[in-house]
Amino acid sequence: MRVFRDFFPFDDSLLLERKRGTITDRQKEIIPLIQEDEKIGYRSIATKTGINESAVLKHLNNLKDKNILESGGTRGYWKINN
Repeated sequence: MRVFRDFFPFDDSLLLERKRGTITDRQKEIIPLIQEDEKIGYRSIATKTGINESAVLKHLNNLKDKNILESGGTRGYWKINN
């Protein structure tokens, strides 16, 4: 059985690059805070950026989904991937 990709091939790396390349302005605010303090908590990020905690969690999860950010477990640390 032929699949869609057989008829319309595309480069997965371009799709991944596009997905990874889209960072919101809020996420651009969060990244330097993590660079300053790799053990910063989401509550501190919320206070420093002026957005609510649930929004911070969404942004952090999006950054993790884009493989820009990794977490080191509960009460752990953040690691920013290059």
